[in-house]
Amino acid sequence: VEKAHEYVKKNECTLSYQVIEENDIESRTTIKVRNVHDTFYKCVTCTDGSYTKEWMMKLTGIYSYNADTGAITSARNPTLSIEYANFGAAWIAYMNNVSTNYTITGTNSIKFTGKYHMYGQCSPPGLDGVSFTKDFKSHTVSFTSTE
Repeated sequence: VEKAHEYVKKNECTLSYQVIEENDIESRTTIKVRNVHDTFYKCVTCTDGSYTKEWMMKLTGIYSYNADTGAITSARNPTLSIEYANFGAAWIAYMNNVSTNYTITGTNSIKFTGKYHMYGQCSPPGLDGVSFTKDFKSHTVSFTSTE
């Protein structure tokens, strides 16, 4: 785990994993619903270089498909949320300029995308009313699910 953390920190890249949840498993209907989400780990230095923080984002999508053909029939825009933010006790992590979308990329394939800008606000203890905000840049996360 430590080597993965160091690699992500050094290269400012993303590690991710995907979870697929099948709905209507025992249903006899042809149209099935699938929930999928991917969790993305980031470790980024703010724009002025003074702080490095880590967080995990969760991009969740839902789509319907024909169980007989595997063809994707419909979808909803995904949701993007902060799953975990290890910014420290005096910090609040938040995102801004959030947008999500999906693209059916083939008969049996769908791509979910989320874009966001990450910030951290610090209110040092003992300094009432004093706070500062750091910019942790814009990011795009995406994953593809295939039937």
